[in-house]
Amino acid sequence: MKKLLSKFTFLLIAVLCVNLVACGDDNDDNNSNDNALIVGTWSCYHKGFNLSYTETITFNNNGTYVWKDYYDTAKGTFVFSNKEKKLTLYSELTPYHGETYDVILSENQITLVAYDEYGSDSYGPFTKQ
Repeated sequence: MKKLLSKFTFLLIAVLCVNLVACGDDNDDNNSNDNALIVGTWSCYHKGFNLSYTETITFNNNGTYVWKDYYDTAKGTFVFSNKEKKLTLYSELTPYHGETYDVILSENQITLVAYDEYGSDSYGPFTKQ
C-alpha cells in the first residue's frame, strides 16, 4: 500500500509540474502584431522658401527602421504599441536608450509627437506609400 501511495504521489507531482509549465502568460506582448500596423514606407513633403524635400520613414517587418530627412539618415529598431499609441525608436547610435513618441495613426497617415522639458515636437503627418 505504501508503494502505491508513493507512486500516486509521484504521479500527482509530475502532473502538477507539467500543468504549471504549460501555463503561458496571458499578457503576452503583441508588439509584433502592432508593428505590422505601421510596416511600410511613410513620407512627408516639406516645402520652404529655399528648401523643399521629402522626409521618409520605413518600418520593416523585422523590427528595423530607416528615417531619412534632408540632413541625416537614422537607422535602428522600433517597438510600436497600438494600445498605448506609443512608438519607441532605438537608433544604432543609442541602442539602449530609445526615444518614445506618441502616435496619431489613421489608415494612411501617421504623426509622431515627441515631448521634452521644453514642450513637444510634431513630425508629420506622414502618408503611407
